[in-house]
Amino acid sequence: MSILAVRVELFVNDVRRSVRFYREVLGFSPGRDVDETGYVPVSSGALTIGLQCHANLPSDHHFRREHLGGPRGVGVEIQIEVDDVDTLYALAVATAPALGGGIEPIADRSWGLRDFRIIDPDGYYLCLSSPV
Repeated sequence: MSILAVRVELFVNDVRRSVRFYREVLGFSPGRDVDETGYVPVSSGALTIGLQCHANLPSDHHFRREHLGGPRGVGVEIQIEVDDVDTLYALAVATAPALGGGIEPIADRSWGLRDFRIIDPDGYYLCLSSPV
């Protein structure tokens, strides 16, 4: 067995806002328009992030409303390696705050990566990196 791609599902408050954030801040391409299902995949390279409106989840779903009362993704950092972290950082600094996200400074790490972190509008924490 080998892994062919990575797909992550994020349960968000506003799919349109999240699609705009991932498109404009990180350069992801949406796979379709938002429809009544409240689900849109956004992709870049081998990574697809499925954006799902949490209000549309069935009441017996693991991520039902009472499980999503606080910040999303608590305890998880989504690591994404890119080919040019400095260019992506410049784009993110210019766009993320205006679209409801947060950003942490870029830095060289002792483990051989140059990275920065983004907090999306729902609180999901993403680390974008390139090898030094």
